[in-house]
Amino acid sequence: MAEYSSIAEVYTASWCENCVFAEEGLYAAIAEATGETTVLTFHRAIGEVEDPFGVESADLRWEGRYGKTSKDIVSVMRAPPTIIINGETMHAGSGGLGGDQLKPYYAESLSQPPQFSLESANSSLSWSSEDMASGTLTWNLEAGDWLPESTTSIVFVVEASATFEEGSNGLGDYHDVVRDMVELDGNSGSMNYTLPAAWDGEDLSLVLVHQWSEELEIACCDVNPSGPDYLALWLSFGIGGFFAIVFIIGLIISTKKNEELEEAVLDQQVPVDHVAQQQRMQASVNQLDQQRSQAHNEAEQLRKQLSDSTSYTAAQMEAMQAQMQSLQETVAQAEKEKTEMQDELEKAKSTTIVQNITYNIQDSAISGDINATELKEKDD
Repeated sequence: MAEYSSIAEVYTASWCENCVFAEEGLYAAIAEATGETTVLTFHRAIGEVEDPFGVESADLRWEGRYGKTSKDIVSVMRAPPTIIINGETMHAGSGGLGGDQLKPYYAESLSQPPQFSLESANSSLSWSSEDMASGTLTWNLEAGDWLPESTTSIVFVVEASATFEEGSNGLGDYHDVVRDMVELDGNSGSMNYTLPAAWDGEDLSLVLVHQWSEELEIACCDVNPSGPDYLALWLSFGIGGFFAIVFIIGLIISTKKNEELEEAVLDQQVPVDHVAQQQRMQASVNQLDQQRSQAHNEAEQLRKQLSDSTSYTAAQMEAMQAQMQSLQETVAQAEKEKTEMQDELEKAKSTTIVQNITYNIQDSAISGDINATELKEKDD
């Protein structure tokens, strides 16, 4: 199934400024990729006050599927921007980088073959409707013994483009927006379903996803960037996988695609010298700044809500005040940790100690005084 589409899951919000650069880099990588990519963009729903596109059930799915890993990285279970490639590789945050700088990271993930890329499966989805609003969904999955028993099926309703000029990140037009999520009963069957109204235009599509969860070994935790200007988090993790087919509403045909997506195994060895250490520390500083900025934005949104006390009950006001207090504490803690990390980074820059190197250098020297041909793997 390696010839079928990859899938990029994007977690975003209409107020998230860094999301604009992350999505710009993703779409640029997709445009240059050799294969097709289906994008599912999930907008923040739970606790949201600005973004109109969020779907609460999709937020709960995100937390259940990716939340623990996200919290381990950026301290929150749903952190815009986050991009998941093929259900396997998480890019949490943007490191304060622009789209051109982020593009190589997404391109690398898109180029990695999924673990089950050599397996086969047949999946079909059909939509029958007289008025193109209410109708019958029919789906079917046939696969071999390789398919995990935990596999479940979901349909996402995706709007190709939705305009929201009030979005404070200034993007205006939001692409591949997930408008609804339907958890299906089994991996084959049929059900009656009524589509949500399109935000604008007539550009809805259905995406049938078969997903599973498995505890797989983490092969690589972070990848050393190619230079000091490329600082972003790249995390490979074992949470399972999925494959999907896309049905464009209006064609009223049965569309079949096989798109297998599972755990990618990254195994890159990198030189562990003081420069790489500084790069990782700088990435941590950038990530803490991203966390502080996100918490600050959420606190500002709550402050706006609290200013309109007539619209909420006393209990709601109390809950929002408690949430804002928690966010303010998160901002303060992130700022404190960022300052401490910056101090450590400055100390690291002042030293020239080279740590153990477990890297096979073939054609170049690591310094002007050491010839690479004299080094062997795992030499100090």
